[in-house]
Amino acid sequence: KAEKISKNQKKQAARPAARKAQTKRKRKRRVGLMILLLIILGIAAIAGAFLWKKYSPSKERMDVKKYYGIENDSQMAITVDDQIVEPHGMISDGKAYVQYEVVRDYINSRFYWDSTNQLMLYTTPTDVIKIPAGGAEYTVSDEAESFDQIIVRLEGEMPYIEADFVKQYTNMTYETLQEPDRILVTYKWGTIQQAKVKRDENVRYQGGVKSPILTSVAKGDLVTVLEQLENWTKIATADGYIGYVRNKRLGSVTETTISNEFTEPEYTRIKKDYTINLVCRLLLEKKKDTQIQTIVELSH
Repeated sequence: KAEKISKNQKKQAARPAARKAQTKRKRKRRVGLMILLLIILGIAAIAGAFLWKKYSPSKERMDVKKYYGIENDSQMAITVDDQIVEPHGMISDGKAYVQYEVVRDYINSRFYWDSTNQLMLYTTPTDVIKIPAGGAEYTVSDEAESFDQIIVRLEGEMPYIEADFVKQYTNMTYETLQEPDRILVTYKWGTIQQAKVKRDENVRYQGGVKSPILTSVAKGDLVTVLEQLENWTKIATADGYIGYVRNKRLGSVTETTISNEFTEPEYTRIKKDYTINLVCRLLLEKKKDTQIQTIVELSH
């Protein structure tokens, strides 16, 4: 009997120690599970941050002067229809001037610069127009005319033509904007594609949410559709930016005809039933009035 009591006492004495050991083991397991959970949560947070960084839209805004190629404050950006050309324009006395080469290559090829005599020439079916650099006076078939500001300005050796004077002889319209200074020339007329913006959207330099933002368009804005891709559409905004927006932000694309009230001169050709050899020469002679004498020789 005494032996049994002793054994029971030993068992009773051993139970608290066993409970303590069991409790200790449970505590270690809980701590281990908590550590494991924290590690998993940490990995998930890192993965989430990586995915967010990789796929979330960028908020970086592009330097618009860099976008237009502007290198100094004297330059003016130029957009002809839906093409950004070299920023060879300037604002002088509140008026927009476009470099002669831009006018010749993109807008009206009938302008010709005589660098020897510092004279801008323009020909119509009936007249030769001569514009000396640096003044508001010019001649139309030797008849004196005047403009309301300097027509041709020289920057170094490069002539710039006042935009309103170009418009006077060209089927074009234009608009000037600021920040940065830029001129938007519309020269081509006919059918274009347009769409309305369904929700406020950022216009990006290239197609993709990581491309920098050029500008923003608002719900209801009308944009010109230039090219439709799988997920993005290349558009031109009303204020002269050409970039990309997500397809889901645009409404249905519609066709619109645009036109301008301008009467183009008719350049006719003489038709004969025999061969005509036509030779046109511009003889650049230094005369007192520094003008060009045009001689046309016609023979058959």
